[in-house]
Amino acid sequence: NQGLNILHLSANEIGFAGVVYLREVLSINNHLQHLSLKRCGITDSGGKQLLLAMKEQKKLRNGLRTIKLQKNPELEHKTKEGITKAMLENLKKKKKDKQVFLEIINSDKKIAWNRARLMFVGQGRAGKTATVRSLLGKPFDANG
Repeated sequence: NQGLNILHLSANEIGFAGVVYLREVLSINNHLQHLSLKRCGITDSGGKQLLLAMKEQKKLRNGLRTIKLQKNPELEHKTKEGITKAMLENLKKKKKDKQVFLEIINSDKKIAWNRARLMFVGQGRAGKTATVRSLLGKPFDANG
């Protein structure tokens, strides 16, 4: 299941209120990679909301790769730079996380999983319960 990964909102006056909603979406969205906000009437306070969204995206598995903010005259250059820097830091961290994951997968190193969900499916009286009890270290119950 793929979500929305490109969003063009250019030339829509979303202003500060729109950026606040967009921040909420970016804080949970795992698919959006490209965002275009040219000529959207974004003020510097709206830009700071976007900067917070970029910082919150560190928690997500994926995140924005490009953001276009041209032609928002009330958005200060310093804030634009902060947004770009935060986005690039997120991308570097995600790349490093991916490298570490691949190194672990390709090594002989053992790492505790600590938990997993497991579902046993099968016909009645096939031994599902006995298997689960055995995995849990419980004794065999012939009447079970």
